Order: sequence, then structure tokens, then C-alpha cells
Amino acid sequence: MNGVAKGQTTSLLQAQSARFSKKPLARRRRVGPGGKLVATIRKEVFIEAKPETVWDAVRDVGALHTRLVPGFATDVRMEDGARVVTFANGQVAREVIVTIDDEARRLTWTIVGGRMTHHNGSAQVFAEGPARSRFVWTTDLLPDAMAPAIDGMMGQAMPIIKRTVEKAEREGQVHS
Repeated sequence: MNGVAKGQTTSLLQAQSARFSKKPLARRRRVGPGGKLVATIRKEVFIEAKPETVWDAVRDVGALHTRLVPGFATDVRMEDGARVVTFANGQVAREVIVTIDDEARRLTWTIVGGRMTHHNGSAQVFAEGPARSRFVWTTDLLPDAMAPAIDGMMGQAMPIIKRTVEKAEREGQVHS
């Protein structure tokens, strides 16, 4: 299957993510507070790098624009528990860092202000062998109508994450 080593199995959804389909890996709507539809967008990609390398880049919250998604994010400014991210499309988001969980290799954040009334994001790194990782990015947001735009941005970022971290692995650029 596309991008899967011989002898490994993968779900259809994982195979789609490995090809960077423009369709979301998983997008569902669920009922949130007040009966409003809440969009959940989930993307994942296999990265040919040790999970420690991938996690090192993810957990470095102030270097998102240089270590994880250069060109997609153009600047990051740290402010009292939050990072203020400037994206290539000109949008700016204040992301409050909720958790950096080294044991679970999971980062969570929430965006405050702006057009979304609710945003919760998480990025998690899973070992898929000694030198391969699975990167999973999940976003819950309101209003639901913003889901297509956010899904598109996440879809643009995934191949950049893969390419950037795989290059760092080849060049031995781990900063822990």
C-alpha cells in the first residue's frame, strides 16, 4: 500500500494520509454546547524519523516556524504561556499552550480571540518502529462553518511537517 513497508498493515485512512489527500483524514461533526455542531478535523502522516526527533520539533513551541512548518508559519512570538503565530497567508493566531506531555509525546493548545469561538488543537507523535513515526494533528473548532478553511490549512502543513522533520533526521538536527 502507498508508503507502507512490506509486512505492515494500515487502514485505508492511514494510506490516504500518506498520500496527503486533499480530503480530510477524518472530519466529523458532533454536537457541542447549546446543540451547536462542532467540527473535528484529524490528519496524520507517517514520518521517516525517530519519534524522539519528531517530538523534539513539536515540543519546541517557540520554533514552530523554523523546526516544524517553515514557510507555512513565518513567525512565532512567545507571550506569557502562549505563542503568537503569523502564518504565510497573513493570519495571526494567539495559541495558548495547554499541555506539553513528554511521556505521551502530546502537545495541546487553544486559540483565543479571532473568528473562532472555540478551538482546541493537539499534536501527538507515535512510534511506528525505531526510525518511523506517526504524527497526528487533531482540531476541534466552532463555528463549524470554519472547518473547510482550517482543514485546508492543516492539509497544506502536513507535507511540510513531513519534509522538514525527515530532513532534520537526515542531518542529525535534534535540539533536546
